[in-house]
Amino acid sequence: MTQLPTHESPESVLAPLARGLLRRVPEILSLSIHDTLGHTLWSSADFLLAEDHALIAEVLEEPHDVRGQSGGLWWESADSARARCALALYDGDYFCGVLLAVFSGLTTRESDRADRVTSLTAALPGLSQAARCFDVPVLDMDEASGTTTVVAALRFEQEDIAKVEREERLLDLIDRALKQDEFTLHLQPIVALREDDSCAQGNPLIVEVLIRLPTEEFGLLASNEFIDVVERHGLMPKMDRWVIRALLVWMQRNRERWADANAVFSVNLSGKSVVRPDFRNYLEHCLDKSGLPLTSLRFEVAELDAGAAAQEFAGLARSLIERGCEVSQRFRVSEPSHIDDFQFLECGIQVGAQEGACA
Repeated sequence: MTQLPTHESPESVLAPLARGLLRRVPEILSLSIHDTLGHTLWSSADFLLAEDHALIAEVLEEPHDVRGQSGGLWWESADSARARCALALYDGDYFCGVLLAVFSGLTTRESDRADRVTSLTAALPGLSQAARCFDVPVLDMDEASGTTTVVAALRFEQEDIAKVEREERLLDLIDRALKQDEFTLHLQPIVALREDDSCAQGNPLIVEVLIRLPTEEFGLLASNEFIDVVERHGLMPKMDRWVIRALLVWMQRNRERWADANAVFSVNLSGKSVVRPDFRNYLEHCLDKSGLPLTSLRFEVAELDAGAAAQEFAGLARSLIERGCEVSQRFRVSEPSHIDDFQFLECGIQVGAQEGACA
């Protein structure tokens, strides 16, 4: 008879992901994850009611229909002031199980439900892959006896588990870095290698503003090593705020290091930030309060992001240009040969942003 591997359990695989979600979304009081038969794989507490089991059963009966409802299935009780939501877990097109979340407070509008589901969305892929590890039992023939037995189909490879666990750990480090000001900025000038290069003569010194994450566990992480995690979990506006605040503080405190160099600091903004009115208000407030020559700042938005939010990008661009900043779109370069005569000079400047322009 085929034996069920025992090196992993639902607790060891699902618990880190689920508890990470509970930490990030305090509004979630309880959470449970169920397989495609409705069995509980992991639960934060013994909280399931008859109504919860009814929600789970309805998802199991028609998972594709529930998947089409972005808000999931809901049940709310005014007596307990709790809102309960059941979502179908999918790994691609494969139905893996059900997630049930209990929120504090009732929802009064459909948009409230959408916001609550959005708070779960970023964690769903990892939870789905982990739940698939403990999939619906399948039939396996015992060659010796000829009888049919039930075993769990473990499709989640060890390397996938490690990948999910690493992302969860990275997310914790990112959350802590945002709260405790543990990121660093690296200011990286672009310098011409040839002194007679006509592209560089008379032009300002462009300084790329890059963000790094120092960690004991993974070392110093460049942005490309964690930015995908930031984007998937909706943290780009917070990170953009941190970069802006930290850069302006450094510029205020170190004018003697850049003012005479005709330097222009180039900051990349994400499309997720550009579309938010509160982010625009924050950026304008920081710039107005900084007392810096704003002609020394350039803001860039990726071409695709700017195109997806053309109206918001245009409004922000006008506001920044009126203040003296330069604004541009970043285009994907298909022929990089035109920058072969330039090099990047690494200037690792650790910047703290707890005090200063926008603290």
